[in-house]
Amino acid sequence: MLNHKYLTYINLFIIIISIIFVGVILNAEAFGIEATDALTTYESTIFNDNYVHNINIIIDDSDWEDLIENAAEKEYYAVDIEIDGETLKNVAFRTKGNSTLRDLVSSTSNRYSFKIEFDHYSDNLLYDGLDKLVLNNLYQDTTYMKDYISYQMMAQMDVPSPLTSYVSLNINGEIFGLYLAVEAIEDSFLERNFGNNTDSSLYKPEVEETLMQKKEGMGAQRPNMQTKIGETPQKMMNRENPPNMNQNGMNYDDAVALNYTNDDYESYENIFNSAITDITIMDKDELIDALRIISEKENLEDAIDLEEISNYFAVHNYLLNFDSYTGTMLHNYYLYEEDGILSMIPWDYNLSFGAFSQGENLTTTELVNYPIDSPTISSLDERPLMNAIISNESALESYHESLDTFISNNFNENQIISKIESTEIMIANYVKEDPTAFYSYEEFITATETLKDFMTLRAESIRNQLDGSIASTSETQLNNDTLIDASHLDISTLGNMKIK
Repeated sequence: MLNHKYLTYINLFIIIISIIFVGVILNAEAFGIEATDALTTYESTIFNDNYVHNINIIIDDSDWEDLIENAAEKEYYAVDIEIDGETLKNVAFRTKGNSTLRDLVSSTSNRYSFKIEFDHYSDNLLYDGLDKLVLNNLYQDTTYMKDYISYQMMAQMDVPSPLTSYVSLNINGEIFGLYLAVEAIEDSFLERNFGNNTDSSLYKPEVEETLMQKKEGMGAQRPNMQTKIGETPQKMMNRENPPNMNQNGMNYDDAVALNYTNDDYESYENIFNSAITDITIMDKDELIDALRIISEKENLEDAIDLEEISNYFAVHNYLLNFDSYTGTMLHNYYLYEEDGILSMIPWDYNLSFGAFSQGENLTTTELVNYPIDSPTISSLDERPLMNAIISNESALESYHESLDTFISNNFNENQIISKIESTEIMIANYVKEDPTAFYSYEEFITATETLKDFMTLRAESIRNQLDGSIASTSETQLNNDTLIDASHLDISTLGNMKIK
């Protein structure tokens, strides 16, 4: 046996080594050791999308009543939250949304979208490494799947995209409804996708709220351009097109459109004021310089991640989401900048597959065949980034290659259709029993069938546009008898912009 003297030395040695080990771990970066994802497991826990998760919000009854009564205020409430049986205490909980939140506030429904901020009251509180979680109420989506499928397809094309999964939401133990859990585009998302890069910046550009957005029930429709008695055409134009709107009644802002105008920081306030991360003068200069290069339509690789941007627009333009950069509202995208190179992060696809186009009077056949080389509702000149890609030969080739890869991956073996069918099976009973649903179970079943048909026809049209058998621009598609007929589909079954 070892004598007592040696045992003392051995124990002391173990203690010293343990202290050194802990010190190195706590100061890993100072020793040149890169952080690992060992403590970031939320991708395989809450965002395991093979089953429907359970979330229970434990909130004081008075706080819940106050939240419902003052939902538009988006105030934070301290709650406890149970996620698949695990409890986290003192978590921030609030309503979420803008126009959809206003719609619901003025309705009889209290099925709001919510945001959970694990780190709101304590920076050290995370859920398996996740800082913030969105609970999407699936408003305007009869399929329950548009966001879910859209992000999956983006991720398949290596576009940094939020993780998602389905959640059965309970409030104080009572079932509230089937929701989609979405990873918030904040610190955890950035670290998961880009690592701990302190030199990068993230923005969510938005046009300032306009009169068009405030008009109740406006939706995607343009303002009514009827002239009042005694009103001159110029006065009519000024009345119907307030600041931040173009002459077609669409939201417009040079900065949010990613248009280079000059080198003044003030010209890009709607970008810089939307920064999610802390930004520096250098960040501002790099972003403005990138926009300048984009405006010149040459050397685009010096301003954008061409492969990622091509992949983003390939999926985005397939999805026909006009509540976005390519549509009327100039929002619902994130802009990521690293070393002067820009990329785009997708957000909010509940109105994809043409659901936001109803004010444009487009037929289902026109939507299915929407031209890949003039994919914007407004003029391409008003969407400089998309215009630069279409106008630059190498960028256009990259974009077409991305479209080809996307269609081939998803539809040669009908992978995405199989995904829809398996998802329908997984969530069907939850939809049937959803006490706050915007749509009936029968409408859900009809919508999923329409979605599969629409997606398949859209893919077929893009394939034909790529090989030249269908024209790929709006001008060349006029009076074209080669378009794929989709007149038998009723896309209103996919969801609309009104609460029933």
